[in-house]
Amino acid sequence: MPYNGPAVPHRSRTVAPATWLVLAIVAGLVLAGLFARAPLVNPTGGTVPPGVTLGFPAAYLVLAPICSVFDALSLLTVRQHIGLVVSVLLAYGVWRVLRGRRGRPPLRLILGELGGVALLLAVVLAVYAAAVLVPRPMAYLRVQDPDVLVLDFHSHTHRSHDGRKGFSAAANRAWHARAGFQAAFITDHTYVDTALAAAARNPELSGDGTLLFPGREVVFEKEHVVALDTLDPRSTPKSGPAWPVLIQTIPGNLSRVPVPGPDGLGGVVGIEIVDAAPRGLGQTDRDHARILEIADSLRLARVAASDNHGWGWTAAAWNLMRIPGWRSMPPARLTQVVEEEIRHGRQAAVQVVARRRFHERGPAIVALLAGPRMAWNLLVTLTWPERVSWIAWILVFYGLVLMLNRRRDDADILDA
Repeated sequence: MPYNGPAVPHRSRTVAPATWLVLAIVAGLVLAGLFARAPLVNPTGGTVPPGVTLGFPAAYLVLAPICSVFDALSLLTVRQHIGLVVSVLLAYGVWRVLRGRRGRPPLRLILGELGGVALLLAVVLAVYAAAVLVPRPMAYLRVQDPDVLVLDFHSHTHRSHDGRKGFSAAANRAWHARAGFQAAFITDHTYVDTALAAAARNPELSGDGTLLFPGREVVFEKEHVVALDTLDPRSTPKSGPAWPVLIQTIPGNLSRVPVPGPDGLGGVVGIEIVDAAPRGLGQTDRDHARILEIADSLRLARVAASDNHGWGWTAAAWNLMRIPGWRSMPPARLTQVVEEEIRHGRQAAVQVVARRRFHERGPAIVALLAGPRMAWNLLVTLTWPERVSWIAWILVFYGLVLMLNRRRDDADILDA
């Protein structure tokens, strides 16, 4: 007998537009790998030393879509952050205009659109808060040469006025260890008590753990400098062996760099070529050539600084110093060797390796392209393990969506 019951919905065998979109995204990830670029660069124009690579813990690779996007956000300058948020708002506005519903009461329409903008801003703020505050796996630097020391010349704790509450010396040590640093100077603003206490907790031999060295950041001759020691250059004679090793920090006024005297004392012996704070990244991008010119003319060591105050989980750059046998030295002796190498070796003493980023150059309006430029830089610097993780997450997520849709369709059939 013919069936006279309710009609059973017919499932189309055609490929849904969403499936084509997912396939296009996966294909884009694979094709971008053909244009892959090394995730590490030498910001002074040289090459990355052999045996120096970017490493990822297993948890980072599992969470690659989250970790790599948060890293990309953390490597933006202030102007790029502003450009990214403004471009997102503009894109949302264009989408709402194209999708706009007519015939609704004006007041209801305005309130609805304002609510949408507020929700979008809340999502953006939540993403930024998560990137800055929520602990996550960190990419780290791997160095094969056991005689190469990986260190940071400029970091802070909660003792600085702009340090994150709770970012203790122990937290500073853990952050540097996770990023692949073997040593770091704590250079809190003016205060040295936390740095001295942290140095007292170093292991007996330098190779037995991540080291923290004492230093300070002060205003000297109207410029912020870090001293790789607890000496205050404002109250130290500008001659003699007691003069501390000073490094010019960025951002700063490059026309006021404290110039050393003929004997190499009385001024800075190094300058930051990379400062990982958003403002620092902006100036080192815009004034890159000028900084290199100053470093060359004054024979200053070119260094990198995390400038970390406890915000974020991304290392932007590392300093490499080749010091044979450093692992067997007591930390106090290693501190002296580091300072001596920089004071006398200058540019030959330190080599910088940094994460590849797109730079802030050109007029301010270019910052509106921060979104697509960040996306392209992210796509071409992903390693293949990260790329595979991205593809796996996309396919798993879309598979879950298809499964939920199938269950909903089955429920509709039974209800019919």
